[in-house]
Amino acid sequence: MDIDKAVSQGSVRAGPPIEFRLDAASGVPTYLQLVHQVEHALRLGYLKPGDQLPKVRDVVSALAINPNTVLKAYKELETKGLAAGRPGQGTFVQASLSQIGLRDLAGLRKALLGWLAAADESGLDEDGMVALFASALRDFFAGRAIRAMGGRSKCWPYRTVRGALTRKISSPIGRLDYARVRLVDGQVEPLAIAGASVLSSTTRADGFVIICDDSEGFAAGAEVEVWNYD
Repeated sequence: MDIDKAVSQGSVRAGPPIEFRLDAASGVPTYLQLVHQVEHALRLGYLKPGDQLPKVRDVVSALAINPNTVLKAYKELETKGLAAGRPGQGTFVQASLSQIGLRDLAGLRKALLGWLAAADESGLDEDGMVALFASALRDFFAGRAIRAMGGRSKCWPYRTVRGALTRKISSPIGRLDYARVRLVDGQVEPLAIAGASVLSSTTRADGFVIICDDSEGFAAGAEVEVWNYD
């Protein structure tokens, strides 16, 4: 989902600090797309309490949507306590969702752009980057939850161990992958590659094995490094 500073497709540049964009292929109701974009802008520090949201008539003009759709989105934001209407003036941000400062956000964005550049050089396309990041994100939080439930530390970095694979792990050349695995009697049992069987394999896994983009995987019996969830 795009979030732009300054309402696009018709461009109202004065006043409101963000633009709304619509993705007709997303399957997400239009009013919720507007709500989500405001929430994302709040988290990224593009919006702060006191900022005015784009006026209903400007959004309608720029995006060619029904004014009731915009009103529904703004009502939802009011219900969540994130915005409030001011008679005769418009709708204004009332609360923040930002968790860290803009300087820290800028540093994280720079690091993420570096990761994207490395992924691009490795041959991943946009869909591949999204799939890898989403899968790693799920594993990161699932791993933390699993460690917490077991009374262990939730913090990174993961410790590593080595062991022999019970069966082959395959991955196409040119794609950076990782496989969730279990540790059984000192051996490494593969469960799933990347995003496959996300919930079941993550909750059963002890950790994961990284397969570099220049490798087709590992043969059965090969010794691999396992990054543990606990």
